[in-house]
Amino acid sequence: MPSHRFNSQTILKYLNDNQFKFTLYEHPAVFTCEEAATHLGHIAALGTKNLFLKEEKGSRIFLVTVPDSKRVDLNKLRYELKAERLTFGKPELLWECLGVEPGSVTVLGIANDRELKVELFIDLAVMNVPIIQAHPLRNTASVTLAPTELLRFFKEIEREAKLIEVPQKG
Repeated sequence: MPSHRFNSQTILKYLNDNQFKFTLYEHPAVFTCEEAATHLGHIAALGTKNLFLKEEKGSRIFLVTVPDSKRVDLNKLRYELKAERLTFGKPELLWECLGVEPGSVTVLGIANDRELKVELFIDLAVMNVPIIQAHPLRNTASVTLAPTELLRFFKEIEREAKLIEVPQKG
């Protein structure tokens, strides 16, 4: 496992050097799933969104990856995670843990969680498609890769993702 923190350039180099199968797409900065769909809607891949959450009064921190169209029920999710009330993590904590800024949250950011503070959960729907999209630590690009490649990435960086059915609103 690399001992340094990644940035967009070094994470792409890591993926290349370790022969991950992915495609890089450059695009204007996107801050919402709707904006991403404008630039990436033509790509045959499931868009993902990532929720960086923490317990309101506890110490646990979570990264939850779901399909970009899923409206997550945070109240039900906390029971699924066996957690206290959930809130979104502040930008400072996001930078400290994942090395990204708001708008660039990505499942690949887990590689920067050197202190293993963040628990990673991935919705089963993300794993049940041929190809997914994720930011390479910046919101001006996206990579597409197979979920099996994502699982290999976690294994390479010695991280585990828990696969769950993330509760949906409504």
